[in-house]
Amino acid sequence: MAAVLHTMPSRIRLTRFWRRIHASSVPVIMFHGVIPSADTSPFNASGKMVSPEKLRSFLAKIARIFRVVSMDEFVACIRNGERADNIMVLTFDDGYRNVYRHAYPVLKDMGLPFTVFVSTGFVDTDRVMPSDVLNYAMATTAAAVLPKGVLPRDVDIGTPEAKATALELLKNALKTAGADRKAGHIDRICEALRVRRDGPEWDDARFLTSAEMREMTASGVSFGGHTVTHPILSSETPDRVRAEVRECKHALEAITGTRIDVFAYPNGGRGDFSEAVKNEVRQAGYAASFSTIHGLYRPGDDPFEIRRVGLDNRWSYEEFETRASGILKAFRR
Repeated sequence: MAAVLHTMPSRIRLTRFWRRIHASSVPVIMFHGVIPSADTSPFNASGKMVSPEKLRSFLAKIARIFRVVSMDEFVACIRNGERADNIMVLTFDDGYRNVYRHAYPVLKDMGLPFTVFVSTGFVDTDRVMPSDVLNYAMATTAAAVLPKGVLPRDVDIGTPEAKATALELLKNALKTAGADRKAGHIDRICEALRVRRDGPEWDDARFLTSAEMREMTASGVSFGGHTVTHPILSSETPDRVRAEVRECKHALEAITGTRIDVFAYPNGGRGDFSEAVKNEVRQAGYAASFSTIHGLYRPGDDPFEIRRVGLDNRWSYEEFETRASGILKAFRR
């Protein structure tokens, strides 16, 4: 039933009717990465990365309904309290190098503006996000059991379903751990599962360079803050939150030579930021900030808690259009 609900409104063109009534609601689309191997990559268990072909196809179709605008235009509407009907904003979280390699050429060719939220501590390094290391480790290990350590008991990982369950348990266990403690846990997990952390496939999960960011900036791509080390801000001390938010902004402005006005909360769920965190972002000089909470932005909404629509590689175009239209809200009342 849920699958039908997520595709049927698009198939019978009900989304077009809904948009005529709710034209002022803005879908901010959240991507993460774009890789040719999106259907098979061990880094893509969650479906957060899409193929260049799917990116082009989906956006070519959705552009018949929405006008894709720059982040500057969207922020101007927020600041001025202006209404702009049937606009859409495209964003990428984290700052993967594959955005430069595979998304940037597609979107440049299509003439579509977009914004990349970058965790600056990963720029110009070979570091990989802990969550991506876990995805890779669980997808590639031949082990049938994860020994206790990070988790309080041995955990079966002998089937795809068991691996998915174990992966979720690990991510939850490490979610609020400090950077050093989390790195130690990741090392122990990889050792226990006999996972190598080199090879060309790891390029799918590495980050942008300063030179790539400057080239993209010169072509009109905009950037936003995503902290320095990608911590869960609601779990950090006020001093750490302030440093993560402000140092990220300063680093991005130094790299791009532009003013950085927008921010996205790492992880971005309801419990991953707080009113205190939002205030730190505001005080740092950002004009708006984005969550990963599903939904559309409506004029008058809190500009420091903007909802987004996260694109999943497993979706059909019909599901993407249905979710981007905002019509699912009508079925959840």
